[in-house]
Amino acid sequence: MSATRWGIGVPGALGPDAIGILAALAEQLGYQSFWFNCVAPAADPAALLAAAVGSTSSIEIGVGVIPLSGYPPAMLAASLAGGPADDSRVVLGIGSGSARRGAVQRVSDGIVALRADVPRARIAVGAKRPHMVALAAERADALLLSMLKADEAHAVARAVRAAGGNAVSYTYHRVALDPGAQERVHREMVSHGAWPADGAMPSERELLGTVLPSRADIHSRVDSDLAAYPDDWLPVLRPLPRPPSELDEWRELFQLLAPGV
Repeated sequence: MSATRWGIGVPGALGPDAIGILAALAEQLGYQSFWFNCVAPAADPAALLAAAVGSTSSIEIGVGVIPLSGYPPAMLAASLAGGPADDSRVVLGIGSGSARRGAVQRVSDGIVALRADVPRARIAVGAKRPHMVALAAERADALLLSMLKADEAHAVARAVRAAGGNAVSYTYHRVALDPGAQERVHREMVSHGAWPADGAMPSERELLGTVLPSRADIHSRVDSDLAAYPDDWLPVLRPLPRPPSELDEWRELFQLLAPGV
């Protein structure tokens, strides 16, 4: 994966005003895409998309991912119909959410509903398990992946190729700047089930992200970590600022990580 192709992502909890400002900055700095997550019940996908799309003109705008257990497919599609989500620049990421039972059917229903109500948007599926990967590869426009080891990533890539279809793969990659960078990546791993909550601190080799000890050689360090993943995957950097994160800190991280800087 190449630095010239990476995007950047932020938490949707920043709210529409900040999302609009940071989407515009991402476009100005040359990122390939700008992403935000959407966690039920606090976030409004329509409002966040309106802010991001309305403040930009060319960059891809991605949502990753909307949990359908909190945003039922028919209601979600209806809330986005006729709005800025119906745009070829938009990638709508959906996942089953916390309810495991009926997960594949729920995501399948989400693809159908969104294609009907926002036909110009592209649909991505948050996928890791084999049945969900197969569904995404066969019926969606993209997969959105996160917290995968390199060998797991290559296994998913093989499964996608075997399933056929034209789905592309985006992957979130956490990036944290010291001090406290390793602990922030560790917390992300635990929160996403990629590391046991009661386990020892992972070594730097085991971290699913890039720890930056200084502002030197940032791009080469990130590129080195991304090189272990499939060449055709599209990386989305997910900075992990020190809490509490202020808008100025996000702006600084966007500048530091900008492609080609």
